[in-house]
Formats: sequence, C-alpha cells, structure tokens
Amino acid sequence: MTVVQSPPAAHARDVLFLSHAMPEDTQFAVWLGVQLANHGYRVWSEATQLIGGERFWTDIEDAFDTVVGKTIVVVSKVTRSKNGVLNEVERAEATAQALGIPMSRFVVPVAVEEFQRRDMPIQIARQNAVPFKESWADGLAKLLKLLEKEQFPRAAEPVAVGRWVRDWYEGRHQVVAREDTMVSNVLRITRLPERIRFYYLDVPRDKLAGAATSLPFPTAVHDRLVVAFAAMDEVQAALPPTIEATLRAELALDDFLNHRLRRDDPVIQRRDARNHVTSMLRQAWNRMCEARGLAKLELANSHACWFFPEGAIEGGFVRFNDVGHTKPRRKSLYGVKTKRTPDGGRSVAMHWHFAPRAMVSLGELSVTLEPHVAFTTDSRTLLGETAKSHRLRRSFCKTWFNEQWRTLHLAYVAGLSGGCDELEVPLSADQSFAVSAVPTTLTAPVTYELPARKTRADSGDQDAEVVPDEAAEDLDAAAGFVGGWDDLDEEDVE
Repeated sequence: MTVVQSPPAAHARDVLFLSHAMPEDTQFAVWLGVQLANHGYRVWSEATQLIGGERFWTDIEDAFDTVVGKTIVVVSKVTRSKNGVLNEVERAEATAQALGIPMSRFVVPVAVEEFQRRDMPIQIARQNAVPFKESWADGLAKLLKLLEKEQFPRAAEPVAVGRWVRDWYEGRHQVVAREDTMVSNVLRITRLPERIRFYYLDVPRDKLAGAATSLPFPTAVHDRLVVAFAAMDEVQAALPPTIEATLRAELALDDFLNHRLRRDDPVIQRRDARNHVTSMLRQAWNRMCEARGLAKLELANSHACWFFPEGAIEGGFVRFNDVGHTKPRRKSLYGVKTKRTPDGGRSVAMHWHFAPRAMVSLGELSVTLEPHVAFTTDSRTLLGETAKSHRLRRSFCKTWFNEQWRTLHLAYVAGLSGGCDELEVPLSADQSFAVSAVPTTLTAPVTYELPARKTRADSGDQDAEVVPDEAAEDLDAAAGFVGGWDDLDEEDVE
C-alpha cells in the first residue's frame, strides 16, 4: 500500500526561501542557509535545497503557493543581471499580494557587498537591506533579531543540519568502490647537477652579496665565498674587469648535500648546504620563466609567481594530455573580464592569468606549483591596488573546482615544457637540472559520482552576464564561463 504524505495546512508557511545569484553568491547562500537552519528555521535555496524537513512540493511555484513564509534576497552587484533572482522576486511579490502581506514583510533583502540602489530589483529598491558586508556574523545577528521580532516559526528539527550534511555529502555525492587516479601539482626532479663550486671574489665583504646577485646565473653567499654551479671561465666573464674571481673549492653535489666534505672544503652545515641549493634551484626556475617571456607577480612575502601574458602562447591555447582523455586537449592560461559600455556593447575591463609559484623540495626531490591568479590591466601591467586584487582573487576563483585547477596546471606545465615529457632548467652554461613535465599521480581505492542536478541555468535562464571574447567563440559548446568572467576553457583536439 502506498502512503501519500499530506501537505501541511495552508497557513503553515514556515519555510524561508533564499534567493541568490549563481554562482557568484552561492558560497554565502550555503553559509547563510546552514546558519539559519542551526537556529531552527526551515530554509530552501537553489544551492542547498531544503534544510530542516521533508519536501513535498514539486517545484518553486508550488512552494510559494504552500509553504514559503518569507523570501530572503541576497543582494550584490550582479543581482539585477540574474534572471533567476528577478523571477523569484516577482514570484515573491505575487505571493505577498495574494496573501495580503506588505512586500516589506514578505521579502527581506540582505547585502553581501557594497552596492548601489540601482543594483536592487525594482520591487525591493526602497527597502533597507540587512548589512552583511562588514561582518557575516553581525549581519546574521541582525537577521535573526528581525525573524524573532516577526515571530517567524522555527519548524526545523534540532538534527536538521546534521541530516542535511549526511544526505548532501553521502546521499547525493555517492562514494563508489572504484579506483580513481588523482593528479597532484607536484613535479618530480629527475636530475640534479653534478658539481658545485665556491669562489672568492676580490671585493669588500659588504659588497659581496651585491656582486653575487649581479651575476647572470643562480648564486648563494656563504661566509666570504660565492656558491654557484657555473664554471670558472663563466664566472670571470660575467664579472667586471676590476673584480677577480678565484676558485676555492669544487665538489660533487651529492657529497655537498650529504656533508661528505674533505679537509680543505669550506666548512658548512648540512642544513645550510641544502638551503643554498634549494635557493639556487628556485632562482634557476625564475630565470627560466623570465627568459621564456613569462611575466612576474610578486607576492607580499616577495616570492615570485609567473604567468603567460597574452600573445606569449601561439594561438592562445596550450595543448596538453589529461587523465582519462585519449585525445589531447587545449586550454588558455589567461582570459578577460568584460564590462558593459554605454552603447550596450562590452569592453575588456581587466585580464586574469594563471600564475603558479614554484616551491622546490630537496627532501622530496620535487617542484610543487602553488596556484595563484594574477590580474592585469593590459595583459602585462599588474593592478596597482593590492586590496582590490585580493578581493578579486577571492571572488574570481571561488567557483573553480578540481577540473578547472587540474587542467590549468597541466596546460601550464605543457606550455613551459613545449609539450615535452621533461623540463630542462639551466643553472649555468654547462649544468642544469631536469623536472618531469608529467605531474605525480596518486591512486585512490574509491571515487565519487556527482549527480546531475537541475538548476536555473538548465531551464534556459541566462544567469551569466558575460560575452565571450573572440578566442572563446572559436571553441565549441564545451567552452564555458566561470564566475561572471570570460573563461577560455578546454576542448578535445582532433
């Protein structure tokens, strides 16, 4: 016998409907939905579905007709451009009119960032938004106070959030007992240089560091000596005629790193030796990137990240091999953000670039590429406003997941290596070290499958307010947009 659950009475409007822009405000919407459910409210949003009860309605229209008691609209700079949000606000307005409730009591706008009144849907433009910009915690406290003042029913069970987490991550994201290959951002160092040398330079002690850094190859300073991989003739040729170099010691790199020193070799601790070599390998990586036409992004800690400016890659796309794909793929390592022009068209507002930092480890014999994103005004000139760049990095990449980061990483390494399996990094005229261009992979005994979920975009809603640039238009339908930015995505290459 089939038991049909009856809906609650018509007056039981105990669901808070959370309307938000996707994907820009999804992270905030998930956080807010969980916080409200923690305080006993039943919440529904596109990002979380229902938290705090059993869903019996078939669609949003049905929900507004039966259970939605209040609509919370997340307002940001992109709200007016999102048809999904505008449609939901219109539906909320119609429901409020049908129930004889003032719009100001049925809809509560919450501001997640600084915005102008013109950014709000016209139906709520005169309302004051609950501010979340300065502090999400303070904004939540104000919203909870408002809900308590209006005595909105708390219908969620105490275990609602725990059940939602279990269903969402275990029920919807099914774990499957099948091996899965995971690609890391670690490249193996396959070969180190054989010899390392110590030079005495005929300069005052306080001028030694400057003389060492002026040399066109990696160096380190140890006591009164300059450490380098370059041979004597290369060192002397790079110095001014007034400075004379003298070779004080030359030894096998393996002996140097493992503290197997001879009586006349320079006295150096094993830790200092490894630090010197690590520093010189990192210098060599940075010099290689600069020599290949990459541009530099310097972090607050002075570490260097390197990115391909527009035009540095022939055709704009890098061909690379991806796990699980039999055909080569191609991807761009930079893209643009567009903005509207007064005549209704679009122009380039700024450029983004994938800009990893190389971290060298002698213990693991590896180079790890730590991902960063650079923003430029003309594909080379970095944005001058540090705070603005920081905000952009946080908002721009929040909808990038494993697929995006993995393919960017693979394409970046392929671009550096020219499609070869190994990357040669010069240390001097006669020595170099080699890095595998194939990232280290790991095999997991299980994997997970994400279910196909219908979203507003599936129903034909044009939620993204971007227009692809010419390079993106050359791609097929696989090319997509990320976070309101024109994203030059990958495709299989015939």
